[in-house]
Amino acid sequence: MKIEKVHIKNIKGIKDLELSFKKDNKILDLIVLAGVNGSGKTTILESIKDFF
Repeated sequence: MKIEKVHIKNIKGIKDLELSFKKDNKILDLIVLAGVNGSGKTTILESIKDFF
């Protein structure tokens, strides 16, 4: 299963975030979350985990 899009609202420091994992109308095989400490990378991953 591949994730096409994630929409997160009001979880920890994330007010409203929508991420699309598509390029040229194809779902990507590899996704990298990168950012400075405290930017929400772990919150995004935990939100996806909690959904499933």
